[in-house]
Amino acid sequence: MFFRTLFSIPIEHETASEVFHEFRTYRRTQPILNIVGFIPMPRWFPRSFRSDTRKAAAKICCLITKLTSERMVGIDAGAAPDDLTKQDHDNR
Repeated sequence: MFFRTLFSIPIEHETASEVFHEFRTYRRTQPILNIVGFIPMPRWFPRSFRSDTRKAAAKICCLITKLTSERMVGIDAGAAPDDLTKQDHDNR
């Protein structure tokens, strides 16, 4: 649903499917209970993540960046709705 909502593409889309699988990998690498999440710490404080968690997060970021770039190309070509650049914040 995330990809259909944001990019008007089904989960069967190759990149969307990759992101979905990476999210599953990311979730599996997370501890069941993360005690550090309950302790208030400054945002600058370093947090340790497993290497597979960092790899999955980086892959997700790259894939979503790719989807966004492809969408911008579609917008520029007039083949996709201009939903990434519209600024409706002033109309609220």
